[in-house]
Amino acid sequence: MRSLAIILLVASAHAQASIPAAAAQLLAEGADAYWTDYNAHGPGFREHDALGRPFVSSRPMLVASMSAEAAISLYAGHWLKSRGHPRLARLLQLVEIGGHSYGAAQSYRNRNLK
Repeated sequence: MRSLAIILLVASAHAQASIPAAAAQLLAEGADAYWTDYNAHGPGFREHDALGRPFVSSRPMLVASMSAEAAISLYAGHWLKSRGHPRLARLLQLVEIGGHSYGAAQSYRNRNLK
């Protein structure tokens, strides 16, 4: 998963004006995926997000879904920026960072509830 994050970061270098923001986005998504996977293998785990529940049932499904979501998000930011909407692209990036940071924090907080 780490190598995929590096590949996505390098590929997004041309699409993003701010490499640190793209790195923060991928870091937040990686932390969310790590702590979700960490908790998923504990007894009594149940994903609170009903939409995300099918995607955390197995590690390959989690990696595939998080990777696809990151790629789509980075491409959408590039697409918005190339169409003359840099503020919307930045907003999308900030929402992604915030959402995955919140998810990682919640998963980290619940790690001891196993």
